[in-house]
Amino acid sequence: LSDNYLFSAHMLQHMMLILAVPPLLLMGIPREMAQKALGYAWVKRAESVLNKPVLSWSVGVGVMWLWHWPPFYNAAVANEQIHIIEHLSFLVGATIFWWPVISPIEELRMQPLMAVAYTFVACMAHSVLGIILTFAPLGHYPAYINPADPYGILPVLRGDWGITPAVDQQWGGLLMWVPACLVFLAFILATLARWY
Repeated sequence: LSDNYLFSAHMLQHMMLILAVPPLLLMGIPREMAQKALGYAWVKRAESVLNKPVLSWSVGVGVMWLWHWPPFYNAAVANEQIHIIEHLSFLVGATIFWWPVISPIEELRMQPLMAVAYTFVACMAHSVLGIILTFAPLGHYPAYINPADPYGILPVLRGDWGITPAVDQQWGGLLMWVPACLVFLAFILATLARWY
């Protein structure tokens, strides 16, 4: 659905790559493994550079904004190699974004109130992009207006389910706007509870 039919399904896929996979990956790394990896000088140098909140936030949010800019997004939908690069950059950028707040080594995490501010501003960045996508005129992502329909399911999507291209784009924007911020809100509440 995300590759051939629905912009909203593609946004759901992007949200999973940005907001679910990287935090779960980082939470699944044992502390000892992370410490061992940081024993390598080049890993420690990279971590010390990428663990700067302004840089890690800019990388994570910047990658998301960049790939949703229509020329880049449309290139990714049209070319499978670019699409793979897009998804890998979401995973890498989001992992860099989440590292300062979910690092397996607690001493490397930012202070709780700073983590709350960091994620709140990211929530606002996702919301702004979601609002833009929700209310943007149709046509920024033309691949979803008249898809090729290789599986013959377009009549079901458009007719039976009523998912017009405009509704699809609005749902995609709403996914980035509301559920994305709910993830950030859950993290903020968990951080405040742990701090308290």
